[in-house]
Amino acid sequence: MQDYELSLAKRDLYLVHIEEELRKKKQFLNEKYNETIDMEEDNEYLRSVRNDYHHYYDFIVSQKKDQISAMQFINDYIDQIVTEGELTDQDLGRARVDQRKILDEISDIQREMDEVTGNYK
Repeated sequence: MQDYELSLAKRDLYLVHIEEELRKKKQFLNEKYNETIDMEEDNEYLRSVRNDYHHYYDFIVSQKKDQISAMQFINDYIDQIVTEGELTDQDLGRARVDQRKILDEISDIQREMDEVTGNYK
């Protein structure tokens, strides 16, 4: 059992490391995008680079909106099951826990989208 717990701990540390690297990469891209805006007046080539960044951010925002819509659809479906279904107390409790997780995930996605759009001039 200890080996299993140790491997889970290593995996969790690895995932935390990966998330931190992704956050750094997003921050780097935001900074570079903002730099290109400042420099583009002096260099016509940078307009093309800025447009690439612009398309990237539009794509990310679109993905985040799609994720929020999908999570909201699942949340609404759970609401429907809870309202119309004959659930046991245990099933009802699980449904509420699942809904809380979904709402937390929606908040996380919204925060990520705000990070992207907040750094976007």
